[in-house]
Amino acid sequence: MVGTFKKLDAGESLAFQTKTAKPTVFAKGTQIKKWKGYETKEVPIAYAMAKLYLTNKRLLFLIHSEIEARSLEKGKSFGPSDVAGTWFEIPILTIGDVNIVHKDIRKDESIKRFVSSLSKRDTVELVRLVYDKRKTTGKMKELIDSAFRATKLKKVAGANDEVYLMGKEIYKDLIKQMKLGAEKEKIEKLKKRLKKAKKKQKEISVSI
Repeated sequence: MVGTFKKLDAGESLAFQTKTAKPTVFAKGTQIKKWKGYETKEVPIAYAMAKLYLTNKRLLFLIHSEIEARSLEKGKSFGPSDVAGTWFEIPILTIGDVNIVHKDIRKDESIKRFVSSLSKRDTVELVRLVYDKRKTTGKMKELIDSAFRATKLKKVAGANDEVYLMGKEIYKDLIKQMKLGAEKEKIEKLKKRLKKAKKKQKEISVSI
């Protein structure tokens, strides 16, 4: 068991967890079609305080509080949220990229409202991960989709699902679990191919 009533799957083990809730930004990395080529635009969707739990299979977010980006931009503060107290899960194998970024926040008033300690900062160090949302689960997934549709961005050619985590202590463990997961997947695929090849060889032997 981890956190508040979250049962781990068979063969799943906890590799890392944060001691406290961490500032987390859910965003979309969009490609906007222009007259010549495309423009990449980051679109914040929601800001949350969440405890993180990393297992050998999933990255789990226990959402403590949340506010949509458009509400924060209007100067509103955290209030009741449908996703507070819920889990958001990203399977390790759906995470396509993880890196540490130094984000320029000189003109980003929203993140400064979100984390007051950043009010006089010009940059902030974040862990950025890109994932495939199709196999994620949780109310946060629905919120991200509906909030992104509400932005009514035009000429969007594509969009990546992204999460920005404040605090890089999870970075090394996340990279490690991604590598282990990828190796395990390769082994499983190899086993399936060998099993299929043996079955075909047996069928050939019987027919002869």
